[in-house]
Amino acid sequence: MVPYAAEYFCLLETLHVFVSTTKVHAVFMQKQKELYPDKQPLQLQKLSDTRWACRYGAVNAMCRTYNSLLATLEEIGDSSDHVKAIEAKGLYCQVATFAFIILLVMFDRILSCTKCLSDHLQSIQVDLATAADLVFATKSALEEYRTDSFWEKIYLYSQSIAELHCIELLPPVQTRQRRLPRHLDGLVLETTGARHHLSTSDDYKRAIYYPVLNAFLSEMSRRFDEKNVNIMQAIQACNPHSHTNFFSSSALLPLIEAYDLDEDAIEMEAKLARKTLGKKDNVNTIIDVISSLIPLKDAFPELLQITRISMTVAVNTAHCERSFSALKRIKTYLRSTMSEQRLNDLFFPLKENYQVYCHLKKWWKFLTVIAITEGSCYHDFVLFLSSYFFGHYYYTFLSSCSNQSSSAVCTMNIQYRWCPFKALPISAL
Repeated sequence: MVPYAAEYFCLLETLHVFVSTTKVHAVFMQKQKELYPDKQPLQLQKLSDTRWACRYGAVNAMCRTYNSLLATLEEIGDSSDHVKAIEAKGLYCQVATFAFIILLVMFDRILSCTKCLSDHLQSIQVDLATAADLVFATKSALEEYRTDSFWEKIYLYSQSIAELHCIELLPPVQTRQRRLPRHLDGLVLETTGARHHLSTSDDYKRAIYYPVLNAFLSEMSRRFDEKNVNIMQAIQACNPHSHTNFFSSSALLPLIEAYDLDEDAIEMEAKLARKTLGKKDNVNTIIDVISSLIPLKDAFPELLQITRISMTVAVNTAHCERSFSALKRIKTYLRSTMSEQRLNDLFFPLKENYQVYCHLKKWWKFLTVIAITEGSCYHDFVLFLSSYFFGHYYYTFLSSCSNQSSSAVCTMNIQYRWCPFKALPISAL
């Protein structure tokens, strides 16, 4: 871990929390409208420990609103709210520094490079063969960043930003070389974690830029070593969309060696399977391949096994993270006492397909209008249709439609709520 980078992201999170307060947020929006009247005001992004793509969003939002943020901190620092003023002055002293600008420009360049790979790996229809090529391209780009010429561009650009905002560049400090007394020879007078004063371009390069790039490159090499990349390409060879490498024995070889499978049997079964599956039009995914091979499991035992392995190898966690995001939209702080069964019933359609969930809501509202406007004779029939076709939910009206005329019911403020449906007997309708 690079200490300067860790402190930088902690400062970004502190700025987000400070600007999110009501009074400061209003000033922040006003400053953006004054400085950039033709642009839409932006929000500072919150950091997340599990989603690395949000770090690029936070850094990029800070780059685009840096002028407005400085103006906001200056105005809050001169306000009559002493608590906010003290906090704003402290944050301004941290933000209006040349070191912060260098970190801001540096991470904006680096994270913009890695964001393309992160978005592709988290996409639903990810092509692992293309992802493997994108890994090599990203590592190559980061290695090109680790040159003196590219660092000079970042340093000069940071200098121009600092001069534009009248931020002083600390001149090189000439320190006299101290000579230790003889009786202190052999004693350790400095710790390994001691920080030296950063004043020159070489100081920033050695203390911040190169360590951050080294951390990125080492982490990518650890996660995407040659063995893992070859397995990713072998998994993609089980996908029908990889036309040239579909069930190719050479492409499947890393997966065969990793799980100690019969290479000769898989090579023969793959030739027959390509001809068998090529005659079918509905084989588009790996699941379709497995569904087609299961009835022929006696003829393709090894190929079915390697296809199942390709489905069970954990490549990323993006799908389960989407589930947690959907869960947060359902079980809010106002619904903290919701039962587990009701939560499961509400969560299922939203997790499976949000668009289907929206269409069902529109259909239920349409049935609700029919039940209200047409009277009690349609009310039971609508409940029966909702429960029969949609199974999980039905509308329960808090006001009765049976004793009201259609015109009177239409003028009422009808309220309805979601109810989990298990088994609705016909006698209850």
